[in-house]
Amino acid sequence: MKIIYVTSNFCRKSNSASIRNASLIKGLIDLGNTVDVLTIKYNETDIDYYLKKNLKIHNIYEDSLSIMNRGFNISKNYRENKVLNILKTILKQVYFFPDIDKEWIRNYSKINFNQYDLLITSSDTKTSHYIGKEIQKKFKLKWIQIWGDPWVDDINIKWFNKLRAKISERTILKKADKIFYVSELTTTMMKKKYKEFNIDYIPRGYFQKLNKDKEVIKTSLSFCYTGTINSGKGRNIYDFLEALEEKNIKIEFNFYGSYSIEEKKKLEKFKFVKVYAAVDFEKILDIYSENDVLVFVSNGEKSTQIPGKLYDYFGTNKNILCLINKEEIELKKFIEKHKKRCIVLENKKSYILKNFDFLLSEVIQKRECLYEYSPKNIARIFLEKLID
Repeated sequence: MKIIYVTSNFCRKSNSASIRNASLIKGLIDLGNTVDVLTIKYNETDIDYYLKKNLKIHNIYEDSLSIMNRGFNISKNYRENKVLNILKTILKQVYFFPDIDKEWIRNYSKINFNQYDLLITSSDTKTSHYIGKEIQKKFKLKWIQIWGDPWVDDINIKWFNKLRAKISERTILKKADKIFYVSELTTTMMKKKYKEFNIDYIPRGYFQKLNKDKEVIKTSLSFCYTGTINSGKGRNIYDFLEALEEKNIKIEFNFYGSYSIEEKKKLEKFKFVKVYAAVDFEKILDIYSENDVLVFVSNGEKSTQIPGKLYDYFGTNKNILCLINKEEIELKKFIEKHKKRCIVLENKKSYILKNFDFLLSEVIQKRECLYEYSPKNIARIFLEKLID
């Protein structure tokens, strides 16, 4: 089968949606399909060349977006300028809908889409689905939508765009032949909301299996977290850090990601914490192999999304510590399906301290990679569900 895969997040450095897309594309190719990609051309510094060189893609069509790239450059130069950031947020709310790359809808590559058997559009950003709508209108391809996050029910969407999304979401969804969400909890919610649409669940897979430990001389237990920390918006790591500090054992905790100056200072108050910049996927694999425990922090009880790094962790043989809130009953049920791989603790300091001996006994156990989340297996499930 020949597939055109449309996404704005393809082989971008330190980007969860990008790894998810790369994983599914890799699986589809491994099963014998031909995949072309229609995407956005990013600055060289934003590209993850490790992901790109490990994908045997036939054609990649990259569209340059002048307004978006200028916006990225301004953001990098004035990231800590609060006034500029407020103005940028207001401008994005009012003008850039459905997202910052809205000009792509007019300027995407007009290739011969008749050559394809299947059209897949994957968000975020939601712009990819708008391009799918334009393509499907002209070429009548079978159209599959993959949603990394819900739209109206996204906890991060601002009120003004929430109103606009309420109108647009149904319009976009009803055009698809099939709709996938990558969180089981979100899928259940969206099925109840839109009973008339063909909605299903496809989990995110890991991109590459890691079963070897890097030989590193260590004198302490090492924890690792890759990604953002939004302590005010759900992802709270500080109860766990305070518990570690109180226990006063020999450990190190390494953070890798894009953090504000304020968040970085807050983390580095703990003597055993080191904070590093975001890295490409090849380096992430090294980081996983060097550390003993990979830490997962939930988005909070208001979210139905599961951060993608959990699935990256499934591709390793490392201990996975999952910190979740007491109220997140459904998330806990999902994670406990994988209890052979996950150590689950309530994300509350008193609970962590009470169960600290249990934690220490678990982190020395040997684990195995979860093949069920391999690129090839996820792609196989995806294709089987298209037949349903």
